[in-house]
Order: sequence, then C-alpha cells, then structure tokens
Amino acid sequence: MTLRDRLGLSAYYFFSFAAVALVAPFVPLYLRSLGLTYTQIGTFGMASALCGAAMQVPVGSLSDHLRRRRPFVILGALALGSIYVFFPEIRSYCAFIALYGLAGILAYSSSAIAGALAVDLAQSGRTGTIFAGIRIWGSLSFVLMLAVTTIAPGLLAVRLIFPLIASLYALSGLSVLLVREKGISGPVKARLGGAGRLLKHPDLMLFLVVYFLYMACLMGGTGNLSLYLNEMGAGKRFISLAFITSAGIEIPFMLKAGAFADRYGRRPLLVVASLVLPFRLFCYFLIHTPWLVLTLQLMHGLTFSIITVISMAYVTDIVPPQLRATGQGLLSLTLALSAAVGPVLAGWVGDRAGLHALYAVLGGIASVSCLLVLLFLRESLPEPPLLTSHNRGWARLMAVPWLRKSAMAGAEEGNCRGR
Repeated sequence: MTLRDRLGLSAYYFFSFAAVALVAPFVPLYLRSLGLTYTQIGTFGMASALCGAAMQVPVGSLSDHLRRRRPFVILGALALGSIYVFFPEIRSYCAFIALYGLAGILAYSSSAIAGALAVDLAQSGRTGTIFAGIRIWGSLSFVLMLAVTTIAPGLLAVRLIFPLIASLYALSGLSVLLVREKGISGPVKARLGGAGRLLKHPDLMLFLVVYFLYMACLMGGTGNLSLYLNEMGAGKRFISLAFITSAGIEIPFMLKAGAFADRYGRRPLLVVASLVLPFRLFCYFLIHTPWLVLTLQLMHGLTFSIITVISMAYVTDIVPPQLRATGQGLLSLTLALSAAVGPVLAGWVGDRAGLHALYAVLGGIASVSCLLVLLFLRESLPEPPLLTSHNRGWARLMAVPWLRKSAMAGAEEGNCRGR
C-alpha cells in the first residue's frame, strides 16, 4: 500500500467518522426534541439497518463482478451527505423512515466496499496491522469533532449541524479519489453464487452469529447512552465528554489489536472482547451516576476496538481474494442486522422498564455470544507467527481443546470444493 493509498483511505475514515460523531450522540436528542418516543427512534435505526442489510451482498458481489471499488465508495458517500441536507425540513415519521432507509443503504455499502478496498491493498499477513493503522483516523476524528462541539456547542444548532454532517460525508467520498484500484485476482462467474458458497463454511457462519449478537448488544447499549446520560441529568458537554473518552481509548487499543492479532492470532483477542462486553453492560445497569458511566467508557477499547479490527481480519482469513467484497458485504450485512435488532430491542425495553433495564437485557444476550466464542469459535490463522515453542502455554489457554483444526484450513477445503 503506497503513501497515497494510505492518505486517501485514512481521509475517508477521518471525515466519515467526524460526521458519525455528530450523528450518533446528537441526532437522537434532536429527534427526541421533536416528541418522538424511544421506540420510534429505534425504528429509524432499524429501517436504516434493514435496508442497508438487504443491499450488502448484492453490492459486494457487484463490486467483485465489476472488479471496481472506488465508484461505490465515492458515490455512496456523496449521496449520503446529500440526505442530511433535508433533515431539518422533515417532521413526518414516515419521511424519517424513508430517509433513514436510504441512508442505511449508502452508509453500509460505502463502508463495506471501503474495507474491501483497504484489504485489496494490504500486504499479505499484515491485514490487521494495516487496517488498524487506517481505521484509527476515524477514531481520532471522532474525538476531535466531539472536542470541538464541547468547546463550541453552537455548532450543534439545527441550522449548522446538518449542513456540517453533509459536508463531512462529501469530503470523505472525495478523499477516495486519491486511492488507486488494484486488480482482483481470480474469476467470478456468478454475482450471488459466491455468497452462497461462503455461507456454507461453518467457521464463517459461526463467526457471523457471534458478531451479530455482539454488535446488537454493543450498538443497542451505546446507541442509547446519550439518552441514558440525559435522563441522569447530564448536559450536552458531558455527553460529548463521555463519547470523547470512549473514542479516545479506541486509538491505542486499535493499533495494538491489529499487530497482536497478526502475531498471535485472532481468537485470543476475541476471547477478551467477549468477556468484557457483558461485564460492561451489567455495570451500566447497576450504576446511575454520570461520572461512573464515564469510567465505563474506558472499556470501549477492549470491546469496540477489538471487534472492529478482528472481524475484518477474521473474514479476510477465510474468504478467497476474488470474493473479498462479497465477504465484507456479508460482514456488513450482519452488522446492519445487529444495528436493526439492537436499538429496537433496547428502545422497546427502555419504554417499558426504563433505560437502565435495557443494559441488563443486553448484558444477558452478550453472555450468550461470550459462551459461543469460548466453547466453539476456532482460530482463523493456521499458524500465528509468534506462537512458537516458548509460548505454547498461551496458545493452549486460548485454544478450543477439542477443535484442533484451524478455520483457515477449513476455508482452503471449502475453496477447493467451490472451484
């Protein structure tokens, strides 16, 4: 990957996550100020996610078929930015549903293809390290944007925030013009046949189930955090500080996670992330003070950072190069479905039992995901480079004793059958 490629992809994540820093914590507050219920706000997220999910495999397969990435990313980001121009004029529930649905298609598709583009350009054996080095610019911009809104809260005025979101998404798309396309090796005979073949792989299917449960809980919890803090009496500046804390801790963890996973394998970090998430969610349920919630945001590095980097690397290990965008489309589809279920479930529980109760429910679901990882999920790298004779004890600790064969070995068999 050349410096120009790194610059273009890093800028894409920088500008797009600067926009997310405004959308995630503050747009729900804006919608709530219009008189919408927690459940209604949750259904907007569901509409976005379901529409996005429906298009992930077709878009990914089309990208593989055409062997092009950049047009999907650039046009998707530009169109996504244009949507937010119309937000201040909308009051109808149905109109919000339509806009969120379209936004979901554009956001999930452009993000998935951007990930495939990054993997195309990454050096073999360093997928986790290279992707983490690019993705941290998204976390950095998230922190910087929230810091700016803390210093200048006037930017959160309705007349300013939505044009700013639109501009940031447009800049993210234009940044990809710097990135070169790289040829995708191997023929792709059918647009959707590749997805069906990938879904027959048992390790990939199990990982997607784990990823769905994990992200539904994580997004259901973090998606309602601004409302939870607001209910506790926290102001907008404190809410910004809470998100700055979580995004700030992402950066070092994300860098270390990518390098660690390339050396020691994917499973050890997945074990850590799966153990920390239910603990974090149950703690949100038990405490009711904004400052204590702030301390729990430090666990974001052990949950979000790890799952973001390792999910990309795990799928890349299993999927053949000529179906890379299809594989990332399946991952993005799973993310979109979890984004549909998590916020709606959380909103439904929040309306009936209070916002604190939703964290107990999500913590229970996250525990199921944890058990699946501990008992069944296999390593995707056949021989992680640094699991040498002097640290086999660590390998045995993190391995599933009765599942000796690596996921990658199974992938090779599946690829051979597919060919």
